[in-house]
Amino acid sequence: MNGWSIGVPVAVAFVTAFGAYLASVRRLSGKIGTSEASDLWEESADIRKDYRAQLLMEQQRTAKLEQRVDKLEDLNNLLTLDNRDLRTQLNECQRALARVSP
Repeated sequence: MNGWSIGVPVAVAFVTAFGAYLASVRRLSGKIGTSEASDLWEESADIRKDYRAQLLMEQQRTAKLEQRVDKLEDLNNLLTLDNRDLRTQLNECQRALARVSP
């Protein structure tokens, strides 16, 4: 009986410890540190949502800037044509002045 009196409590302690280990593994499953996986998933979803919103804002900004550049290029082309016409007129005026001046 001496063998049983020592073996049973050791076996019970071992089974209890193993049971506690299994319970804690199951309870802590899906946790990283102190956060649960669902919390981390929600946080990462929020981060992705924020990045999508920022990307959309940058795409809209880029589209507006491209429109502005297009308008400015059109204006630049018109001013270049006007400048060329004014240079032509200036050259004609200078030639006429040169013919009139002694």
